[in-house]
Amino acid sequence: MQEAYGRSLLSSMHAGWSIGAATGGLVGTIAASTGAPLLIHLAAWGALCTLAVTWASRSFLPDPGVASRDGETAGPLGRRAMWLLAPLAFVALADVTVEDIGNNWSAVLLATERGMSASAAGIGLSVLLGAQFIGRMLGDRFIDRAGNKPALVTSLTLVAGGLLLAAWAPWAALTLAGLALAGLGCAITVPLAFAGADALPGLNPHVGVTWVNWIMRAATIALTPAIGGITTLASLPIAITLVSLIAIIALAMQARSPNRTRRDAASPWTTI
Repeated sequence: MQEAYGRSLLSSMHAGWSIGAATGGLVGTIAASTGAPLLIHLAAWGALCTLAVTWASRSFLPDPGVASRDGETAGPLGRRAMWLLAPLAFVALADVTVEDIGNNWSAVLLATERGMSASAAGIGLSVLLGAQFIGRMLGDRFIDRAGNKPALVTSLTLVAGGLLLAAWAPWAALTLAGLALAGLGCAITVPLAFAGADALPGLNPHVGVTWVNWIMRAATIALTPAIGGITTLASLPIAITLVSLIAIIALAMQARSPNRTRRDAASPWTTI
C-alpha cells in the first residue's frame, strides 16, 4: 500500500492504537471508580467500538494494487530472508519493550523508586502513550522527509536514551521525561519494521510482516516475566537497563543498512 501511494502511511494509522489504548484505559478507570457493572461496561464499549469501525470503514483508502517486484521469485522463508528479518524483528521489539514497561512497570517504578503515591503513579503510562500518539501522528511526515534509515536511527536512539533516563533519573519528573522520550521514539518503529518486512525480496506478500508480528507476540508473552525475574534478582532499574539493549542492538544493526528515502523505497530494506 505504501509503495503504491509513494509515501509513508502506517505511522499515522498506527496512532489509532495509541489513542485507543489511552482512551480504553481512561474509560476503564472511570467505570471502575463509579462502580459500573463489568458486563454493562464491556457490552457498551463493544457496541461503541463496532459502530466506530463501521463508520471508519467508509473512509478506507482504495486499494491501488501493488506492482510486482521485477526479477524476484517469491517463495517460503529462506535463510537469506531470515537474516534480513532479524534486524527488523529487533526494531519491532524495541516498540514492544517500551509498551511493556509503560503498561506493567512504569507505575511500579514511579511508586517504589521515585516515591510517587500509588494513586498518581499511573501517570507514567499516560505520559508514554501521549508522547507515542504525537510521534505517530507526525511520524509519516518525518519518515518522508528524513528517509527510513535516519528516521529509524533517531527513533531507536530516543528509545534507548529514554529508557536509560527513566531507569536512573533521580527525580520523578525526569523519569516521566524519559518515559515520554521512549514513547516518542517507539512511535514509528513498528510501522517501519512492518513496511520493511513486507518489502523484502523473495517472499510472498505479507509473509515478512507475519513473521515479524509473531516474533513480537512471542516476546510480549516472555518479556514481563523476564523483567520481573531480573527485578527480583537485582532491581527494576537494572531490568529496564537490560531491556534497553534491544533498542541498542537494533540501532547497531542499522549501521549496515542502506539509507533510502520513502520516495525511492520500492524495497527499502533489501540490504542489511
